[in-house]
Amino acid sequence: MEASAATVRRAAIDARLAALQAEMLELKIERNTLSPISRLSTELLVDIFSHLAPALPADALVHVCRRWHELCMGVASLWACIHLKHWAPDRLLGALELSGTRPVEICIASLNWGDDGAEDAADVFGTLFLQSGRIVSLEITGRSAQMDEVMSEMWSRVEKEEFPVLESLTLQVRGESGTFNPEFVPLTAMPRLASLTLVGVPPNPDAVLPELTTFSVRNLDTDWGMAHVLRLLRGSPKLQFLTIENLPELQAFIPPFFKSPGIIRFPALERLDLRHSPQGMSELMRSMEIPPTAQVVFVAQAYSIPGFANLLEDVKQHTSAKGAPRAACVSIDYHPSTRTVLDKLVVQTYTSNPPRKTTNHVSFLVTEPDADQRRLVDVFLRATLAPAQLDGSEPGTLENLLVQYAPGVDKDTWAGLLKDGILRPKQVWLMNAASDRGALALLEALAETPHSFDSLETVQVRLPRGTAGSAPVRAALARLAKEFKDAQGEKLVCVEVLRPKPRVEEEQREEIDEWAEVSELARVEWKNVRAAK
Repeated sequence: MEASAATVRRAAIDARLAALQAEMLELKIERNTLSPISRLSTELLVDIFSHLAPALPADALVHVCRRWHELCMGVASLWACIHLKHWAPDRLLGALELSGTRPVEICIASLNWGDDGAEDAADVFGTLFLQSGRIVSLEITGRSAQMDEVMSEMWSRVEKEEFPVLESLTLQVRGESGTFNPEFVPLTAMPRLASLTLVGVPPNPDAVLPELTTFSVRNLDTDWGMAHVLRLLRGSPKLQFLTIENLPELQAFIPPFFKSPGIIRFPALERLDLRHSPQGMSELMRSMEIPPTAQVVFVAQAYSIPGFANLLEDVKQHTSAKGAPRAACVSIDYHPSTRTVLDKLVVQTYTSNPPRKTTNHVSFLVTEPDADQRRLVDVFLRATLAPAQLDGSEPGTLENLLVQYAPGVDKDTWAGLLKDGILRPKQVWLMNAASDRGALALLEALAETPHSFDSLETVQVRLPRGTAGSAPVRAALARLAKEFKDAQGEKLVCVEVLRPKPRVEEEQREEIDEWAEVSELARVEWKNVRAAK
């Protein structure tokens, strides 16, 4: 009897709890409805969601409330940008369906399916490429075997399906490069392609891409990869940005049936990035005709002084061509090796003052320069700055010479550049003078080259707090100021900038690294600035 009463009571309690839970749910719904964000219009919410989730709406967004769930699932524009960090076929196909007929952007950062997932992946990509008519942007990264599945499926659809609206394509092989048939990338079916990036994937040299403005190609293993690239670019007169990295040498192996592409003209080119051996970069420069205003970045992946001779001649022709801008600024920096980074020497010329990253005209980076840092700086500056003397106006005058760190450049090298008129700076900035032998050598060379005083206006030296390592620099600066006054009859503006305290330096790290703003920081924000007597 007692057990029966307890059962009845528990049932009554359960019923009451269920009623209370239902009432609480209704109250929560009503409360959420009364919140300010719930009163926003559907159009405004969609606009907010578009900014918060430019890729697929996150699960947290979809499951906030019933209204948001229904709104997200019913608005096709929220599913038109499909970004997947990992291989998620259900999410990919679901987003394709929810995006309706809208143009879509697809990015798959990693094809990480297992060995037994290739067949299913082929089916998924088969379904995806049935929608090729509305794919505006496609970016896929995976291992060689996985990318083979992607491109095979892509190629199999070309006869039936094209990519009429595709504007951006990125295919990247992670790890070892693939051995794909170049025709497997159906560039011939992409008439509106404007941006193309291929990493470890060879291009189809027979494609014509008249709308291409940006092209980046890296890590090709095919014997005639360089020639394929040049042939492809024959039909791209609108090309503005070109990056070529780590391809086989152009003349290393060209099969007898392969017709040389000859000289390729790029009338609209704005920037050329070459990351290669010196000989390979020289071959590329001699296979191209680029505007004299184009920015050129050379990254030497294999160091050899003899190999730079032809490349530097090509640089000189580029900087001395009619219409080439004059160098306003020069920056020299050296990054000593750590456990994971090779030594790097970076020399850059800029066409504006103060310089900005977008105005560098010629940039040169070489790894492991060893003892030839001095010679590399000398020959590069002679190649890039000497042609500027041909216009007849103040030969070789620079607005700014920035020496970030150049320990391998000795006084004789600086003196030769100054005496020959290669370097005639108005302002000199020494960013690490106390620890940089090259900065001290430059001050000594300036003091012994009186004819450089005609253009020199300011010398600014950045020193650490305290006296450690700064005495030789201050002595050299004082000597330079004295020689200048004796020769010119007026004082040279010499400024010592003491480095901020560690806390302040940490706060200003980004500003300090952006050397274009150094002069403003010195005049406005940094304290303890002293003018030499």
